[in-house]
Amino acid sequence: MFKTYFLLFLLAHILGDYYLQNGTMADHKNKHYGWLIFHGLLYALPFWLIPLFVRMRPAFLWGLIAATVSHFVIDALKSWPKIRRATKSSRTAGQEEEAEKTGFSLWLQSHREFTRRPIVPILFDQALHLLLLALIAFFLAQGHRLELRSGFLAMAETAGLPPSALLAWSLALLLAWKPSNLLIFFILKDYESENPQVRRETDIRAGRMIGLLERVIILILVSLGQPAGISLVIAAKTLARFNRIKEDEEFAERYLIGTLLSTLFAIVISLVL
Repeated sequence: MFKTYFLLFLLAHILGDYYLQNGTMADHKNKHYGWLIFHGLLYALPFWLIPLFVRMRPAFLWGLIAATVSHFVIDALKSWPKIRRATKSSRTAGQEEEAEKTGFSLWLQSHREFTRRPIVPILFDQALHLLLLALIAFFLAQGHRLELRSGFLAMAETAGLPPSALLAWSLALLLAWKPSNLLIFFILKDYESENPQVRRETDIRAGRMIGLLERVIILILVSLGQPAGISLVIAAKTLARFNRIKEDEEFAERYLIGTLLSTLFAIVISLVL
């Protein structure tokens, strides 16, 4: 029962934090309280659509409230210092520079090589969100049975899958797309070339689509018990870029890292199936 609760909350989290949030919103919520509140409301939307598929009970209602409110609190605590800095206009440049030499900012400067990597705060933020969702799911699973509505059962029957499998596949496909693309993009920023032309080529839409198809195919192969087919997927992808890999060592290194990350994410995502 815990797994079903957690997968349900995780599905709503992925929809709210990734698919209902674009780059503009992610940037502006760190500068304006209005954008932060707007994100919190949009994030809550998938959670409050869950009762369309699951029979609502008092305990489940409190679980939904806890999930959405805790997410907003974490985002508010994370964004509040950035919003304060963005809204301050009375400080002079000298005062700001002096203020930055105190307290926590000194620790940040001493760990610049670690904290400047965008993937680090993203992973920490997501780990905290997922930990809270897991705790909520754990408490809900203690004696509170999850009852699915007839509409969701009909959807699962139409798809030819058990309800749990339909939920797992929906989550797996959503994880394989935008979250995986974003994580790979931010990890590869540490290996990005200073050449603007190369930077543009690392972020083309075709590359993201290839990565998505690669992860979906790997998910299907793993679910069918044919993991050996993964080597054929990687071989076909490498063959298409063989000349570039042979001629450009820097591109080859980024390509290898991206391919291994994509494969790793697909294998990890397959654990929910």
